[in-house]
Amino acid sequence: KKPEVKVDNGASVKQLEKDIRKAEDLIASLETKKELIEQQLAQPEVYNEKSKLVALQKELKETSAQLEAANEDWEKLVNQLG
Repeated sequence: KKPEVKVDNGASVKQLEKDIRKAEDLIASLETKKELIEQQLAQPEVYNEKSKLVALQKELKETSAQLEAANEDWEKLVNQLG
């Protein structure tokens, strides 16, 4: 059995690669969610329902923040991998 390869911070390369794939999956999911919200916001009838508009705007803001955080996490993981 080969010894596990470690990077500078002691994390295994396999674990980092697994974490990177998970981060990429999360990013893809959040990007899809954001696109769907934006498509809904592009519908004129949404602007006739203030409560729906406000809810979608809030959801878009939250999703955008989650996406930004996920991208930052991914970047950290990739940098750890070297």
